[in-house]
Amino acid sequence: MRRIVVLLFIIIAFSAVAQGPSAGVLRHQSGGTIPVGPFTYIDFTSPVTADGDIDTIATRWLTDNACSDELKVRFFRADSRGILGTLTLVGSAGPFATTNGLNVITFAPIAVKKGDLLAITQLKPGCGGVTFVDSRREDVVYEVSGDFNGGSLNSAGLTARPSYALNAVASQGPRLIGTLPVVGSAAGNFNSFFRTGLTVTNPSAYPSTIKLVFHPAGASSSPSDPSTTFTLAGYATKSYTDVVQAMSQSGLGTLDIYANAYQPVVAARIFNDAGTAGTSGFTEDLVTAEDGFIESQFTVVPLPADLTNYRLNVGIRTFATTTVRSQYFDANGTFLGQGPSKTYPANYFEQVSLATFSGNFAVPAGGMMYVVIESGGPAVFYTATTDNRTNDGSLKMFTLK
Repeated sequence: MRRIVVLLFIIIAFSAVAQGPSAGVLRHQSGGTIPVGPFTYIDFTSPVTADGDIDTIATRWLTDNACSDELKVRFFRADSRGILGTLTLVGSAGPFATTNGLNVITFAPIAVKKGDLLAITQLKPGCGGVTFVDSRREDVVYEVSGDFNGGSLNSAGLTARPSYALNAVASQGPRLIGTLPVVGSAAGNFNSFFRTGLTVTNPSAYPSTIKLVFHPAGASSSPSDPSTTFTLAGYATKSYTDVVQAMSQSGLGTLDIYANAYQPVVAARIFNDAGTAGTSGFTEDLVTAEDGFIESQFTVVPLPADLTNYRLNVGIRTFATTTVRSQYFDANGTFLGQGPSKTYPANYFEQVSLATFSGNFAVPAGGMMYVVIESGGPAVFYTATTDNRTNDGSLKMFTLK
């Protein structure tokens, strides 16, 4: 069944959320529109992230008149020449009605591949249009005259709109907006106890439903992994002193965050809870699969100059099956050797000591660890360094970006 709903009245079921594909962006910024048509707008900047099915789009429409049969959703596949070549229509949905504000539309699944392009067609004059927002310098939206069904753009009345983003995001149900590679509520060494504080803020005037999914360390993610769902009113905030404990869990894991509307603003802090003596800790940013390293890519990890008073753990969060190998250099740049090759399953997380990660290699203090993806990926890495005397810690995230 196909339907359109305005987010003010929507209730989204998150019972079967998966890390499916998505395309486009949805930003809570004031934006303009071109309220005429027909025009087709193609987003070359934020293509589909993975192979799979897409069945939902959320977009902000600006209009004084609600209209039926106004919006079509399309996906195109570009040839090797990109904007200069030919676009092949992959799938289309609609036309759908539109109303002023944020519209969430579901439709029969369209099979897409990584790299496919999201497009929106507005069919009528006087019914408003999809909005654009000021964006990064490299972003661009291409405007094509008419109800474009594919072919060459050179003869299609093409207009480029640089430094703008199409204010629309398509996904497989509620979309994964990011992952906190490590969260925990667990006792550590030297009488430490680490917790993860989390704050989620809705930046828009429209209600947003959020789902948090906790994946325990040492295993790939599973549909049965613990989760919690809540709805934030416009501009509302929800805070957790210890998000893992609030989900009735303990230990280390990784946290996926899903949303059905505008991307929430997320702030996370991992800290040692010293009771009446206070806390010490560090902040952590969300990452996505696009931030991860893939085959033949590498990262360089500086090692503490003092491995006696400081302990170092290494964490990895995979988004697909990943094989890695580590190599070691002393402070003078002399190659000392390499650790064993390790293969991790997809959507897997672990945090281990430097000794375990290196296969008990004689790691040089003050030297450097070189981590290369031998095959697979993407995956992100981090190091967590903790002072053995105070349990004060820091985290360094290693991503492609």
